[in-house]
Amino acid sequence: MHPIRKLENYLGFSSNDLEVKESLTLLKAKAELSFNSSCEWEQLAESIATFPKRDVVSITLSVGEWEHTITSSTIDAAQSFHGEYEEAVGEHSDQNISLALRVDKRVEDGVVSLYFPIGYGKAFCSEDFYERLLELNNMIGSHKALAIQLFDDTPTIATASLKFTSVPADLEPPSSDVEMRESFIEQQQEYCHFGQASMLTISPYDLCPTIVADSGNPIIEALQKACLVLSAIYLFDVTELSKEKLTFKLKGKKTKFHDVIHSSWTPSEEMTLFRIFKWAYTDGNLSDKLYLARNIISMHMPHDAASALLVPEDCYYSIQSGFAIYLKDNVAEYIGLKNSLSEFLQKAFRQSLEVADGMASSMKANFFAILTFFFGVIIAASIKGATLGSFFTKEAVILTGILVAGSFAHLLASSWETRRKQILFSESYARLKARYDDVLDGVDMENITGDDAEFNKCVNYIKHRRIAYFFIWFSFLALIGFSVLMIYSDVW
Repeated sequence: MHPIRKLENYLGFSSNDLEVKESLTLLKAKAELSFNSSCEWEQLAESIATFPKRDVVSITLSVGEWEHTITSSTIDAAQSFHGEYEEAVGEHSDQNISLALRVDKRVEDGVVSLYFPIGYGKAFCSEDFYERLLELNNMIGSHKALAIQLFDDTPTIATASLKFTSVPADLEPPSSDVEMRESFIEQQQEYCHFGQASMLTISPYDLCPTIVADSGNPIIEALQKACLVLSAIYLFDVTELSKEKLTFKLKGKKTKFHDVIHSSWTPSEEMTLFRIFKWAYTDGNLSDKLYLARNIISMHMPHDAASALLVPEDCYYSIQSGFAIYLKDNVAEYIGLKNSLSEFLQKAFRQSLEVADGMASSMKANFFAILTFFFGVIIAASIKGATLGSFFTKEAVILTGILVAGSFAHLLASSWETRRKQILFSESYARLKARYDDVLDGVDMENITGDDAEFNKCVNYIKHRRIAYFFIWFSFLALIGFSVLMIYSDVW
């Protein structure tokens, strides 16, 4: 039974007499009523006990100069309260009794109470829109998801993060995807400017109804309205939300500025802006999608501010068609880029072989020249029957030194030239990738280039060959120089 109905029986009033203001954190109600002579104090205790234990109930009755408050924490005093109440009414039988009901709500295990869903939904749609949206934003941000217990026969209404239900067995918060929500918020802050970005903890998914059993319920209308406002925040260039209105700027083929007064419009069943949001933030390049969506939305958006967020359904299909053309062009460019990079890498690999082979050829030519000189000396010594030492005079040693020094200089020049070509090769590759930075994101580029595996293979090949040839060449020259000095010094 609805907790308020118990109070009706005790105090003898109708809930229609109540002036109610309710949020998800607080219920305030007041009424003027006449004394119910048939009431008993046990009814008061029972009515207070009907409220969920997570909520703190305060009932204040006043007549004349008498005023008294009883709360759910002082329920044991109901009998004395009832006695004082009867006495006060007897002294002021010609006056109405003022009733003030206050319920401070608390979230317990993800569950919170809503006593007047219809009134809550109607206020959410109109004068309390900003406060209720901010409240949901903060509560979902704190609790991730909520089950909202209803005390009437309203059918279940659910979103990704909210469940409104009157079924006790179904009081379980939805399994909200917090990681996806945080990803959406991060992307929104990167590509859109929202004046209250620091407070944003929800996305349109959190408020879009997914289970709707009663399309005429004002809660559904309120959630759809909030979902469209959030969709605009996630799609438009600049948005600002205040108590009275949503202000936005949309830059596309046309530039749109509007102040959308919260109480001036009601949502449409198409929910086109939400469908566009869902498409834009699901897979693909968000920057390109937002650019396309903003252009087409600006051409389909109604001219009057009250209808600005009620973008016609045709807009969504126009965006889909435009994106299909974009994908076709992008695939052609993607294939062209992949072919360009493949050709570059094949050519670069051939060049890396040529660069390494060039240093190897220089080394071989030097080896041949020096060995030819020494073999000539050895053959001449053998023909004359003389020792090698007699042929390595001071002049011959100086000549050999000049030959070795020249070869060493050639070694340094070849190593420097190989290193320079390696750097130029890396710079050419970086420039080629930079040309497509505005076309492809990092993931696409990695897929095409294989995370630079082939490029790194070429660079490492040149680097390792350069070091190996430098070591071999230097060792050969050191051996020649050492041998000549030993021969000249008559060590052998």
